[in-house]
Amino acid sequence: MFTSRPPHGYSPQQLSELGTAELFVLSSLRLWFLSHCDRDNSYPDWRQAFETASIGKMGTWGFDRLCRIVGTTTIRSLDVHWLHCIRIGAYESSLLQTLGYLHHNQLADAEVTLLEWCPPTAVRLALEAGQAFVTALELHGLMIPIRDHETVPARAPSIAAPSGSALLH
Repeated sequence: MFTSRPPHGYSPQQLSELGTAELFVLSSLRLWFLSHCDRDNSYPDWRQAFETASIGKMGTWGFDRLCRIVGTTTIRSLDVHWLHCIRIGAYESSLLQTLGYLHHNQLADAEVTLLEWCPPTAVRLALEAGQAFVTALELHGLMIPIRDHETVPARAPSIAAPSGSALLH
């Protein structure tokens, strides 16, 4: 379920600061969530970008599974912005950070980042899917950098939105 809320205290970077790989992941993530959560409107199929970039079945599977695992097991509201928003949501930033850690073989850091969003069992499954996805990206020269200065501060769980919901603004 989509809900909107006033901007949060997190100070996200602008899209103009992102590289190609990050923009690919972010736009795919937004399209994935829109297609699953806003069924009243029609959106481009996120898989078309994967086909255009020649990212194979393993990468497509990894991305889809990662989104499904986090989307269905989340312990916090997922902060996903609308497709054309120039800001980056807290969850979006954390996912990019997780993928960056996986690209650089920093599994423990990737796990800690995902634990902010999912229970431990789900994190283990999500990391497997995320690793398949980043391996596919890397085969095409798409690398997600580690941006330590963008760490999302810990906050208390939201009581306004139920578990498993996505916040869009």
